[in-house]
This record gives sequence, structure tokens and C-alpha cells, in this order.
Amino acid sequence: MSSGTLRPFSAQKPVSQAYLTHTLTPLFYGRGPHHWDPRHVWPYKGIFFSRDPVATDALGAHLLATKRSLHFGKDMPITPAKHIRVAETRHHLGVADLKRIDLMKVGWEGDILI
Repeated sequence: MSSGTLRPFSAQKPVSQAYLTHTLTPLFYGRGPHHWDPRHVWPYKGIFFSRDPVATDALGAHLLATKRSLHFGKDMPITPAKHIRVAETRHHLGVADLKRIDLMKVGWEGDILI
């Protein structure tokens, strides 16, 4: 199955999946790879691994917002991040509330940001 293929969800079948979001060299400002600018990329060297896709998105958005605040000196939230909240509240696909996400940090913690 390609990464862009949607698979039908069935509440009757237990699903065992893992979601990986790499934050090795994240782009913290701009609209995706077509707006790539080396000034807005940094070697974070992180990986988010979870069974909850909403939690990985929420952590990624928080990481990027934190880096933006440090870089620009003011709060610059990720927009649109509405899909993360909707995935939690309307579709019940996972947890978006950072206070409810059990984050386990492994490895180097210098400049971890979250």
C-alpha cells in the first residue's frame, strides 16, 4: 500500500499500526517543500514514534511553533493546525492535547525544545 492510499477504517477489526514522523531536519517556516529555505531548516535530529497519529502531528506542530518562537522572537503558531484538533474531537482518532501525551525521550537531550 503506498503512503498516500487511504485504507477503510473498521471498528470491528483491531488494528496494530505505528506512525513515525521524522524531525531530522525540519522546515519550521514556509509552506512545505516548495518554499524550502535553508535559513528555516535546522538539524533537530529527532523522530516521533507512536501508535497515535494525532499525537505525532500535535508534537510536530508544537515543535515547529516552539522553534518559530525562538527564531523570530514572537509567537508564530502553525496554521492551519485545525486538522489536528478535528482529528481528536470530531473523529476520535487520537490525542492532540499535549498534557495528555505520554512523551518518552530517548538519547541526546541537548536543544530538545519539547
